[in-house]
Amino acid sequence: EGGIRVPGILRWPEKITAPRVEHTPISSLDLFPTLCELAGVDLPAGVKLDGESMVPLLEHGTMERVQPLFWFYYNAFSYTTIAMRHGDFMMLARRTGQLYYPGTGFDATRMEAITTSKPRAYELYNLGEDVGQTRFVQDAYPDIFEKMKKQLDEIFSEIQHNSPVWSD
Repeated sequence: EGGIRVPGILRWPEKITAPRVEHTPISSLDLFPTLCELAGVDLPAGVKLDGESMVPLLEHGTMERVQPLFWFYYNAFSYTTIAMRHGDFMMLARRTGQLYYPGTGFDATRMEAITTSKPRAYELYNLGEDVGQTRFVQDAYPDIFEKMKKQLDEIFSEIQHNSPVWSD
């Protein structure tokens, strides 16, 4: 999964008394809303956060995401630069536009790749049945494919619209 499925360890002796293994995917983006909830601090008004509080997962062992996990890196080490996970399903996509040697540095000339590219070449995987992402399942799940493709396009467009423009 390209570094997406990485183990983590959480310790909270007052609330989590017995060791357990969770398989619910979380993200570092979930830390801010989680810490705010635990501290009793309201989230910033008028700001859309990509992460969600993990408190329900920590306290009750369940967490339902409103928005799927989403990744975009224009300069990834593969041509697949967009990923979105919702439940057991993972959608990958490439982007249009100039491709760069993976992992090379950023400069202002690369803003076009970030702000004007579009998703293309979508792939759908069922991680519950194929964690290694070896079988495309869009033909077996056409409704899920279309729903996730639409959602990926919407999130990607929103990210482009809200992204800062970096320069040298």
